[in-house]
Amino acid sequence: MKKNGYSTELTIWQPALIKHPLHIGISKEHPDAEYIITSFNKGLEQIKRSGEYDEILARYEHLASAQPE
Repeated sequence: MKKNGYSTELTIWQPALIKHPLHIGISKEHPDAEYIITSFNKGLEQIKRSGEYDEILARYEHLASAQPE
């Protein structure tokens, strides 16, 4: 941002004006595409089962709700 002349300060607004889900993508042409997708999905399932996924979301929701005055 700084390189392009924008402020380097980031303000998180609550409630969010727009929310977009995140996705992962990989070309089917990539030689390891199936392995990468399978590994990602297994890892995601593991952190969801362990509760780590919810902890990550809570940590970032907490940061998002801590707006500067």
